[in-house]
Amino acid sequence: LGAGFREAWRAPTMPAVLVVTILMNVLFFPYQHMLPVFARDVLRVGPEWLGALIAADGLGALLGALAIASRRGFLPHGRLFALSVLVAPFLLLAFTTLRWPWACLLLLVVIGACESGFAAMQSTLVLLSAPEASRGGAMGILSACIGTQPLGTLWIGLLATTAGVPLAMAANAALALALILPLALSL
Repeated sequence: LGAGFREAWRAPTMPAVLVVTILMNVLFFPYQHMLPVFARDVLRVGPEWLGALIAADGLGALLGALAIASRRGFLPHGRLFALSVLVAPFLLLAFTTLRWPWACLLLLVVIGACESGFAAMQSTLVLLSAPEASRGGAMGILSACIGTQPLGTLWIGLLATTAGVPLAMAANAALALALILPLALSL
């Protein structure tokens, strides 16, 4: 594990991608676990709308993945990654202010597309940055970084208990944006 981290830290863009991955998984993605409470308490809608909200995020991810695949590899990987990890938390901040379910659906489609850009480019950047002999180890390190999401889920749950779901989601998104901005600009 130590050798893997040392190797990853030597690659040009790998440290930024790994730290952004941790920040996205701890501060951004846990919003998904708060959607049931947001739907019930903030939007005041039932299970059918909750299903639609979750499906909108998935639809956006699918559309984003199809858009990326249609480019046949001709993408500015670092720029797409940076754009995705900056736009997604910004849109989540906007989402927390909405009280109209249709607007929430639309925003979640765009957030899902950003999530797809993030996910596809994080793996791509790791594989392109790692030396050929250590690509498997680099992907293992990336998986460990992705595995930090339960910490974020616990954190947002605790924060939502005291501050409410919209404020917890907004605080996480704002913190993610602030911490990711300098890293994304370095890509």
